[in-house]
Order: sequence, then structure tokens, then C-alpha cells
Amino acid sequence: MKKIISLFLAVLFLTGCWDYVDLSLISIATGYAIDKVENGYEVTFQLVNVKEVIPTRPSEKSPVTIYKEEGKTIFEALRRLSLKVPREIFVGHIKTVIISEEIAKDDIKKVLDILARKHEFRYDIILLVAKGVKAGEILGELTATEDIPVNEIISTIEANNNKQGVVSTRLLYETLNIILSDKTEIVLDGITIETLSDKDSSESLTDVDPSKILKLTGLAIFKDDKFIDWLSEEYSMLYNSLMGLSNTTYLTIPCSDGHITLDILENKIKKKIKENNINFNIKPLINIAHTECYMDFNDLETLNNLEKEINNTLEQKYLELLNFVITNYNSDIFNFSLDIYRSNPNYWKKHIKDNPNYLTKLNIKIKVNSKLIRKGTSDKSLRK
Repeated sequence: MKKIISLFLAVLFLTGCWDYVDLSLISIATGYAIDKVENGYEVTFQLVNVKEVIPTRPSEKSPVTIYKEEGKTIFEALRRLSLKVPREIFVGHIKTVIISEEIAKDDIKKVLDILARKHEFRYDIILLVAKGVKAGEILGELTATEDIPVNEIISTIEANNNKQGVVSTRLLYETLNIILSDKTEIVLDGITIETLSDKDSSESLTDVDPSKILKLTGLAIFKDDKFIDWLSEEYSMLYNSLMGLSNTTYLTIPCSDGHITLDILENKIKKKIKENNINFNIKPLINIAHTECYMDFNDLETLNNLEKEINNTLEQKYLELLNFVITNYNSDIFNFSLDIYRSNPNYWKKHIKDNPNYLTKLNIKIKVNSKLIRKGTSDKSLRK
């Protein structure tokens, strides 16, 4: 009897390949876009032509193929797409989902619902909003440096996050958590197509000067899960810096003969919450990247004055960003409601929960205490 029971239990562990599909029967998707059309929705997939990306078998064919279909709902459009694609679309390798401004303005939950329900989609997908162009056009734009256009998008996002900090790289699961929390607002990265010349885009791939490029834009901000406007590049950098979402960014301040550009290598941010009082204590580590003015960086007074200038400038810029967003959009993209709820749930329930204008009642203070850790390879600027 024990042998029979053991054999029965062992059978339960032999179902690991129940949903196995042969690779020859699927088409691998790397990108997915959703647009609003007159009769509903248009979905676009970027599918890999496997034979064209194998180094030993190059040809003049495109490494990717674009498939589009429309439907009254997103799900209907996805099902109708199966009439065009000869194989089952495998979405497990999708790295980014791009939505149009019209979709984002309508209600982003309609898009995220199907992404969350369809278990094949990965939760670490990067969400992007197409600025000024259809989302599907982004996927259809061939790139010069990467065979697969989506790979160039991902590489550009990673490079910017490490150098400039305009993008925040918001993932699917993070956005879902924001919606479910109902105590903060969504912020997504933007992307567009920048036209550089009138040349045919496919022909320009063989030139050193492409006619069109994919370009990251400022952040798309939301209110009640609906897109409302774009933040400028400067405000996007400040937002990501204040929220600790970027690895590094930069700051340019005036000096006697021009400007000084500083690398902000790290931002140590502490937030203290007491009811409606919010205090930021920020300690950035600074590297002097470039100066147009003569300065002796060995002089202690010079360094102290420069640090004070950095502190005052950053404090003013952060407060300017906060006032701009609160005054113009009344959107809590800074997680203040969530922070207050975590620190004092009773106060949140009484003063924040049912108050649509709670942001205007907050007392926000920012204290910056920067530290210059690198002066470059020279202790003095070249200009005198």
C-alpha cells in the first residue's frame, strides 16, 4: 500500500511540461503598442524574424516584422490578430509596452487590466507613453545601432538613467501597485520620434546621419489614473532626483565668467512626516564636471561658497517643482498621501482621505547639504 501511495504522489510532480509549445510554432514578440482608433483600439506587435538576427545568416530583410489589428476592445483586437500572424505570438519576451496619449488620457486601467490578467506578460515590462505620435509608429521605426528597435529603447533608457536622470523607468508591477494603493499618482516615461532630415528612414540606416531617431522625452504625469500633461526635461530630472529614481543627474549654476556644471552622483534622501509637515533632508554627493570660470578648488573658502550655492540652488529648484505640480495639476506624484498614511493612519483618514485639495495644505520644507567629493583631475580651472 505504501508503494502505491508513493507512486501516486510521484505522478503529481511529472506535469512540468503540460503547456510545452515547440519553438517552431511561435513568433517571439519584443514590443507591444496600443492606440486609440475610431472604432475602438489598435494593437501593434513587433515580432522578431529569428533567421535575420542570427549572425551567421544575415540578409537584407528586416530583423523585425510589425503586425497590427483593430477591435472594439483590446482583447478583441488581440484575437483578431491571429488571422494575420501564422504562429502563436509569444509575449514572454516583451520588454516594453507603449501606449498613446489618447489611451493614457482615457483611463490607463483599461490597458493595465489585460496586462495583469494575461499571465504570459512579465511584470517587469517598462511602460512608456508615445508623445505626439502613434504608439505603433514607435515600434515600426528601424534603428541604426540595434537590429531590434525595442532593444535600442531599453538601452537608451538604461544609459539615460545612469547619466542624466530624465527617465524614471517605471515597471508594470510598480504601476499596478500605485493604482491598487489609491494613495498616489502614476508617472511614466515618454518617447517620441524625432525627425532630423527628409531622407527615407530605411535608406538612412546605411548613413552616418539617420533621418529619424527614437528619443526619450519628459515624464507623463497622471491624475486619477488619467494622463494630464508632460513635465519638461528639467522638471523630469528634478523629480527623479527628489524621488531617488535616478542613479545620477547634473546641475548647471552660473559663475563669474559663465557656468559650472556639476554631476550629482548620489542623492541620500530622508523624509520626515508629522501630520501635514513634510521635511526633506537631502545630502547629494557632487563632482565638478566642467567650469567656465577660474576657481581654485584647493581653497577651502571657495569650496564652502560653492557648496552653499549648490545647496541654495537645489532647494529653490526642488520647491519650484513642487509648487508647479501642486498649483497646476494638484497631482500627488510625490507619494505624500501614502507617506502620511504610513506615518499616521488616523490623521490621514481625518484630513487627507476625503480632501481633494490636501496638497495645498501641506507644509513642505527642503534642506540640502551637499558634499563635493571630486574636483576632477585638476585642482584649478584652466581659465584665468
